[in-house]
Amino acid sequence: MGFYHDDVILMTTFPDAAPAGWMFYVKPFNWHVYLLLGCCLLLMTVVLSIMDITFVRENARCPLTGEKKTGLAFIASWTWKAFEALFGGLIGRAVAHEAVSRSGRVLLWAWMLMCLVTVAAYTGKLTSNSVVTKQPVPFNSLSELVQRTDYRWGLAKGTLEEHTFATSNLSDYRQYYERAERTGEEPVSELLAGNFVQVTSAAFYRVQKQVNCRMAVVKERLYQDTFAIHLQKDSPYTALFNQVLARATEQGLLDYLKREWFPQESSCQDNETRVMPVSVELVKTAFIIAALGVLAAAVVLILERLIKGGITL
Repeated sequence: MGFYHDDVILMTTFPDAAPAGWMFYVKPFNWHVYLLLGCCLLLMTVVLSIMDITFVRENARCPLTGEKKTGLAFIASWTWKAFEALFGGLIGRAVAHEAVSRSGRVLLWAWMLMCLVTVAAYTGKLTSNSVVTKQPVPFNSLSELVQRTDYRWGLAKGTLEEHTFATSNLSDYRQYYERAERTGEEPVSELLAGNFVQVTSAAFYRVQKQVNCRMAVVKERLYQDTFAIHLQKDSPYTALFNQVLARATEQGLLDYLKREWFPQESSCQDNETRVMPVSVELVKTAFIIAALGVLAAAVVLILERLIKGGITL
């Protein structure tokens, strides 16, 4: 007579939720948004430059400095000022350039208003991304698992689970068995390494869940194992054991022993949220951007000196 039943399950770990490295700063917007912002920046630069250059030429001199300017250097200078003002607003920087034409000022105000909304949306999304919600396991059944190539899986050597999969006629079981790695009965290190699945008992999962909240179970239960006391065939003690086990079940003794000695449900919450700690790996992208900015500034400085003939190499 069976005295205990336990599910055989697919055990894995929750996938990482937060993007690593520079992707953390790119994720807030879809790539279409970045493309649209880049196109708008270039278009607005051209339009603002044309407005201000036309206004200065019509008035024969710059209303800010009182100087008359013409030629390619004049056009390049005003184009750069327009780009600097528009790009500065896009990254939340105060605009130093003031448009000289009324139409240019209106255009600049509209751009700053758009930048205000865009920067607020980006900042809010970046903040929300730092609050990590555990991601669900990306498959719900054995049939979905065997179709994936980004996961490995295992079977404990010499166990009943290995024998069941080896002798099964089900195609999903056969695919799992043929590609499965042979592991020990408690492959904790393989599971914690990520992207690994193990066929095991629900009892093993409950034990490990008490230690590590990263442990997860796939929604589908494969089958049930029955635990029983095995005696010799036609043993005279079979009826006695069945009678005692039946009485212990009716009186609730087996349930009491299970509550007393078996691992209970973990206190982990699968939908738990937490604030992601800021690590060096995460913020190194910001330092790389700063270093590239210093390099770009040095290149611009050298080009300015070379153009003006003020540097000797």
